[in-house]
Amino acid sequence: MMPRETLSAFDRHLAERGLRFEGIVVGGAALNLLGVVWRATKDCDILHPPLPEAIQTAARAFAAERRRLGEGLEDDWLNDGPAALARQLPSAWEERPAHVRATLADLGKRLGHAL
Repeated sequence: MMPRETLSAFDRHLAERGLRFEGIVVGGAALNLLGVVWRATKDCDILHPPLPEAIQTAARAFAAERRRLGEGLEDDWLNDGPAALARQLPSAWEERPAHVRATLADLGKRLGHAL
């Protein structure tokens, strides 16, 4: 999967069903979205928030639809497996957007990319 294209198509899929989801992407998909790497990845890991059941169901339906079109998207392509990592972050980190933005900006600088 190419994360940018897949997530754009999934966003349209959600909108057609009256659904919306925003999450923090980590791992290979995040690196691809940031332009650090340009390779396909097998999944999209969500750090936060946990995926609601409606979004999980929509993601599985989307994967089945993409497989019918010849793509190799697995049912668990969108997952919140890394959510356990969020428990290791400072308390109430998600409620401090300025801190999160500063952390992401620092990461971007270290990677040589502006965020």
